[in-house]
Amino acid sequence: MPWVCSACSFENQEINMACEVCGTLREGYTHNILETNKGDEFKKTKDNVVLTFGRFQPPTKGHKILFDEVSRLATEQNADAFVFVVNCSGGTCVEQPLPIHIRLNILKLMYPSSNLKFIGLHDHDNGVNLDIIITELLERQHYLPENITVIEGSDAVEVIDESIQNVIKKKQRMVEVAEKALEKLKETQLLYNDAKINVIQAGKNRTTNNKTEASISGTMVRKAALDGDKETFFENVLIGDMTKSDAIALMNIIRKLDKKQEIAGGSRKMQKSRKMQKSRKMQKSRKMQKSRKV
Repeated sequence: MPWVCSACSFENQEINMACEVCGTLREGYTHNILETNKGDEFKKTKDNVVLTFGRFQPPTKGHKILFDEVSRLATEQNADAFVFVVNCSGGTCVEQPLPIHIRLNILKLMYPSSNLKFIGLHDHDNGVNLDIIITELLERQHYLPENITVIEGSDAVEVIDESIQNVIKKKQRMVEVAEKALEKLKETQLLYNDAKINVIQAGKNRTTNNKTEASISGTMVRKAALDGDKETFFENVLIGDMTKSDAIALMNIIRKLDKKQEIAGGSRKMQKSRKMQKSRKMQKSRKMQKSRKV
């Protein structure tokens, strides 16, 4: 049944969880993927840590394999479980436009009852790599290298493993240079000499000729949004507490950032409805015509 907005009295479709005109949430509905979200607190609570990181543009059901493995291994190792949500770097920003706070809201809706902590790296606008996560974040929380486990999908394991080796080599070179001046840096040498950080693949190798969760990619889901393919888009983002209204809202954000017309039926806070926009244009046109006659 249609429902009437308590703030502006606009009659909305049943699927809408927020008013199309003023953005007021439907009574009893609390989801708002546009609200500010800084993510969970990044704080060490255990000696071990299991983590993954990515842009998640947008989050999909395909990430479930990755997150399930992080959650499972963290429980097994009695470790902290972190998912670092990072920004794009270089020229990829155009293709990956969703702000971090929206991705955090979607991830929280998709995985509401997991032991994962979703950490938004808002302060790194130029992108984040594993080097920064290890040396600027984990190291400052005093995690030892041998207690760090990084989990990534099949298409990223080799790259991540190479990145880890580069981190270790860089630390070893720093120790060798600083050793001549500061005796205290010998502690760092003990930490990073022969250090090994585990990299574990979550799920099977990703292929494009099957429809398993491992085959889902952000590129495919963004394309579905831009093509207006609701069926494919819903299939890949409806998980956890996500509703079709949330999915339509996410689709419209992606479409709007690509300057495409919105799809009807979404909850869009702080967005004017097409009816409202059309009415204003007509009023403006009438005023101009009246002015010309005078």
